[in-house]
Amino acid sequence: MKAKRFSFGRVAIVVLASLFVFGFTGCSWLSNLFGDDVTGTYTSSYGDSYVITSSTITYNDGGYGYDWEGDVVATDKDSDTASGYLYVKYTSVGTELDSSLVGNYTAIHYKDLSDTGALLSNAYKYNYDSYKSDLSEAKSEFTVDNGYFSCYGEYARSN
Repeated sequence: MKAKRFSFGRVAIVVLASLFVFGFTGCSWLSNLFGDDVTGTYTSSYGDSYVITSSTITYNDGGYGYDWEGDVVATDKDSDTASGYLYVKYTSVGTELDSSLVGNYTAIHYKDLSDTGALLSNAYKYNYDSYKSDLSEAKSEFTVDNGYFSCYGEYARSN
């Protein structure tokens, strides 16, 4: 009877192949595991809400006319996975907002992201525009370090 030998090479190949396949099929599972998937519905105690998908954001202000919709055109995570930026191109705006915003870019910063909620902030800085006509300009200007995200709302998350 011939004894079977443990082959480190075979095990390594199986492990690497599994990681390769898992890397292409399991990304959303990994995102959910580490809590860095931002998609979902976020509602504050004031009645406003964000619906965030992988490609769009809808902000509902609770009926005051400041609601808007946009396409998510870029994302940038901070060094931790619980915070980052969503860059949005406006596609429609509410009646109390200037319709010239459509086609321009803005940003949302999120932090303390968890399965149950997040702190969310729209780009805003007193006496400065909170939109840009160019995405690269929006990405360089709308940052925490530049003072655009000083006020956050607390939002409960439902998926």
